[in-house]
Amino acid sequence: MTDAWRSSAACRGSLLDWFASEDEPDYQETLAACRQVCGRCPVFAECRKWALTQTTTRVAGVLAGMSEHSRERARKNAMRRALGPAQLRGQALAAALAKEAAEVKWAASRTPKAPALTPIQHGTNAGYDAHVRRKVPPCQPCREAHAVYWSYWKRSQFRATEAM
Repeated sequence: MTDAWRSSAACRGSLLDWFASEDEPDYQETLAACRQVCGRCPVFAECRKWALTQTTTRVAGVLAGMSEHSRERARKNAMRRALGPAQLRGQALAAALAKEAAEVKWAASRTPKAPALTPIQHGTNAGYDAHVRRKVPPCQPCREAHAVYWSYWKRSQFRATEAM
């Protein structure tokens, strides 16, 4: 695309601040004034095509009556129209799946590993407690060991109260 159209542009020689930053307080007034000039420009279509092709060198300011944000949005919309809905859904799905896989991988790398379960010492009160902590019914030897422990404990409590 040649730039011969630039010599016919309505903005050529204007005193407006075409490269105003979007952070400036009077940016909206500047943008409105620039859009008025662009509205009466005879080469607006060529300027718009050129403005939307400037992706590698981020041109700041107003081009073809569009701010940087507007140009980026117009580029994305043009890409969506060119790709079509089926391809976009496929791309969006692939991107979502990749993001989800990355999040799962990240979470898995930070999740503490569960400690290995120690084997139950059957036939002991500790074995009975291990059954209870794991929420499984205690086996017969562990129940018998706990009954013996409980009877000793009750007797020791009874003796402690008698001594007082």
